Amino acid sequence: MHFSALAMTTAAVLAFGGVPLHAQTWQMPPDNQRCPSKWGAGDQRGSANMMKPETVLRAAKLIKTGEVFELAAVLSPDPKEAFINTGRVFNIYTKPALPAANARQANEELVVTELGQIGTQFDAFAHQMWGDSFYNCFKLGEIGTRSGFKKLGVENVGSLMARGVLIDVAGLKGVDMLPTSYNITPDDLQQALAKANQKLEPGDAVVIRTGWSKLMGKENQRYGSVNPGIGIAAAQWLVGQAPMMIAAANCCVEVRPSEPPHNLPVHAMMLLDRESGAGGTGGGARLRIRLHRTAAEDQGRHRVGGGADRHSLRADRLVAAPLHAIERTPTVAVVDARRCRDVI
Repeated sequence: MHFSALAMTTAAVLAFGGVPLHAQTWQMPPDNQRCPSKWGAGDQRGSANMMKPETVLRAAKLIKTGEVFELAAVLSPDPKEAFINTGRVFNIYTKPALPAANARQANEELVVTELGQIGTQFDAFAHQMWGDSFYNCFKLGEIGTRSGFKKLGVENVGSLMARGVLIDVAGLKGVDMLPTSYNITPDDLQQALAKANQKLEPGDAVVIRTGWSKLMGKENQRYGSVNPGIGIAAAQWLVGQAPMMIAAANCCVEVRPSEPPHNLPVHAMMLLDRESGAGGTGGGARLRIRLHRTAAEDQGRHRVGGGADRHSLRADRLVAAPLHAIERTPTVAVVDARRCRDVI
């Protein structure tokens, strides 16, 4: 089982309830208030529990053309092509076979890397801990081992399918990219949805466009340290809408630097709190988010970034993830978390 199981800087799995929108006073509830999860003591899936046969069928009815988009970026050892967190490495070596006359030979690859924070990410619940306590109050001493966690791994997430809704905050502001460290507010999210004539429904996969994915491989330090993103109040508002996953076109999903005195509070909120905890899968393998086009077809079509993905993929986090191509209109998001490793 993996410490970081996969986020689309694309998606997170949540355990939701209503929360007040008081960012300045937000703090992690004590264990006796946040546990057990609304999904039950011992639950390891969070808001992935929201997916039911009826919700899958409802989402499938949105598919009109069957066109598929890969919402992830290139995974490459070249920092000019991909963003790799400082101090991490990703190397691919070919293991070639020698030719042999009239005989079958095989070529393979050797990948040497720290997968937890490399490539497409979807954070599992084991990715975040408060004190010694995880989502649903699993304790480090009970589930932590040197070779992985005995609980809360991404293997508990499975394949996910849901309606996908793009919230185009950059488009709302009339800019190609949001400003450095812009704190996305609840009003921003609500106005962007209203502009697109959309409303969130429980179990949606929410994708937030900031425009920052284009900095990957070009301005990596800026991309990974001073990005725009949702702040605490926006995260609390989103939690109140009961989505199944949250993704964003920027590093870490949430705004950086964090709102004082916090350190990545949205991660803690989504992955630990009963009312807004999120689990996901993580980058390193291949996180594939399929967004199928719907009725709008060629009208109002909007793509973020461009170019073909190749080999392995990276979407910074599935509570945050750089996007390649998505629609303004509702889409169907299909996530196979078993193929990924890190998302919040």
